[in-house]
Amino acid sequence: MVLVVSGPEVLLQRRCRMQRTVRERALQNAFSAVLLILTGEGKVMVEVSQTSDQISPEQPEGLLQVNEFSWGEFAAEGEDEEWNLT
Repeated sequence: MVLVVSGPEVLLQRRCRMQRTVRERALQNAFSAVLLILTGEGKVMVEVSQTSDQISPEQPEGLLQVNEFSWGEFAAEGEDEEWNLT
């Protein structure tokens, strides 16, 4: 016996799931190619990857995620001067 589930509720659920997946993949693709680096001299370096490599959340190997970063751990003594980023 095959049960076929159809109707407006199922169609709405599938459409919502599809829209959510498309939005997540678009955001992932938009930001996966940009790398921002702040150097010690206060300069910002931007690198845009032109490769077609795709990183998916299901394959986290090779990714680095920084949740918290403290400058105090890396600041050497005597380097407390203000940076002029303009």
